[in-house]
Amino acid sequence: MTVDSLFPHAFDPANFQVVVRRPHPPEARSATRVVVGLLLPLLLTALILYYAVGNPTAGSHLKRSESASWSWCVLFVLRQAVVLSAVRAGEVISIDILALRTPVFLRLFGSFATLMIVQARGWPYVTTFWALLDFCVLFGKLRFARQ
Repeated sequence: MTVDSLFPHAFDPANFQVVVRRPHPPEARSATRVVVGLLLPLLLTALILYYAVGNPTAGSHLKRSESASWSWCVLFVLRQAVVLSAVRAGEVISIDILALRTPVFLRLFGSFATLMIVQARGWPYVTTFWALLDFCVLFGKLRFARQ
């Protein structure tokens, strides 16, 4: 038994024409503001602190190997902003587009579960998935998590 046999119209390409056909200017403007107003200035600040100033440490009373540098702190805030932006984009895609504009979630999960997903829009969705994505991306022994 496959998903296609249970939900024959769930993955119909006609359901996804809504996504392709309709532009989303509020989301695009918001993403542009985040990139230009937050991510680029933070990245520029971290580059200046690292290359131009010599990567100063944040704790002057600690040894250099025991304290974080100011550029690392700025990059940590930058990573949090990137993760938050990814969560917000996931919210737009999963709730605003797939749950509200297409019948995909209704056919896959049913009306009650789709209603519960839509009701989680906003801070419940953001805090839950921000924590999950933070844990998945910034925890562990991978090179990205250690930076």
